[in-house]
Amino acid sequence: MGSNYHSSFTTASVFHSDDMNPPLSSLDAAITILKGSLMRGGGTIGWDSTAGTLSWSEAIDFITHDPDSGKMAVNTMASGSITIPSSNMAYLDLSSVSGATVSATYVAFSTASTSLIPTNRIILGAVDTSLGFTPKNFSVNLSNILNQASTHTYAHQLNSSSVHTSTAGASAILIADANGLPIDSSRQLAEYSGARESSLTCAATFTIDFSTAETRFVSLTTNASAIITGGENGHAYKLRVQQDATGNWTLALGATANSIRWEGGAAPTITTAATVSDWLTFRRSNGTWFASANQNF
Repeated sequence: MGSNYHSSFTTASVFHSDDMNPPLSSLDAAITILKGSLMRGGGTIGWDSTAGTLSWSEAIDFITHDPDSGKMAVNTMASGSITIPSSNMAYLDLSSVSGATVSATYVAFSTASTSLIPTNRIILGAVDTSLGFTPKNFSVNLSNILNQASTHTYAHQLNSSSVHTSTAGASAILIADANGLPIDSSRQLAEYSGARESSLTCAATFTIDFSTAETRFVSLTTNASAIITGGENGHAYKLRVQQDATGNWTLALGATANSIRWEGGAAPTITTAATVSDWLTFRRSNGTWFASANQNF
């Protein structure tokens, strides 16, 4: 036989057309339509074993043959999903009409084996009693899948609502909890570089927050009292205190959680000469601040 295509018998044939056409036509369609059939798609195909749902994120094309003309035909199944009960298999029936839209359905194993004649049927996969899915091979774009997987991971890191509380910036750092989930993406890379300085506004009372910069600067314009907050255990922080052109201002320092333990046992007196600076260094260990001073610059 040089072809799969069947020509009808005439009434003068030994075997009548009515006897031979139905089975041979069905066989011809089965051989021709399914011969070399391909499935292609650029999206992701997933199986939810809890719900028993097969899903595909983009349309899937099925390339087959027209049994009448022998030409290629393309059927398309739109993106979507189908929930498949246990002990069933998912399938779809192709059309010889190119451009036809097809859809997936399912059937029980027992029915499939006793009453369905798969002349043009594509089996997508079978589901066992534990809702495990055994797929047929799909021709999909692997790089697209990897790209979508990484995109999903990135989105999850930035939008995990159960633990994520801040808005991520371009240079944000993700901090993970014990389960590996992000808890805050507002911390910036510059915060850990040790080379960032941020100015403070002097007031009668103000806060020196080391969580936004490891070096802070304040120009005293009045007698002031300041509280130290922020910072991480194991890090060192610096504060430059400068008198304005008037000078003679005082600064009292305290800490929110623990008192500051000064080198030598006593806090230094801030230099009062106009425009002169003192450098104060703070080291945080186990929640306690340890401080020293270099003065009169």
